[in-house]
Amino acid sequence: MNLRNKALARLAELEKELADYGREMELLVAASGGQDDPRIAELTQTEQQLQRKKDSLEIAVSRDDSEAMNRSDPAFQERQADRRREIGELQNRLYAIAAEKQTIQA
Repeated sequence: MNLRNKALARLAELEKELADYGREMELLVAASGGQDDPRIAELTQTEQQLQRKKDSLEIAVSRDDSEAMNRSDPAFQERQADRRREIGELQNRLYAIAAEKQTIQA
């Protein structure tokens, strides 16, 4: 398996994970009616994990942009684009988690 396939597989895995969390949060909010919920701690933990993943990807992109010798290589450019897409998806998920936490706490 080459780097491109690994990156795409990881991206698909994260997309599924994010969709699963989204559905789970929708169900919890609907069930709790917006009341306090012990799930906030779990949402916070998920939020922290996603933030760490996002931070790691941002560091990797930044480091590779400044240090890579083969920046014009199409495979390098594709890998960086995949990382940037993943960062965007993680950021969207973080926004959704923050909104859900606010909804639960309201």
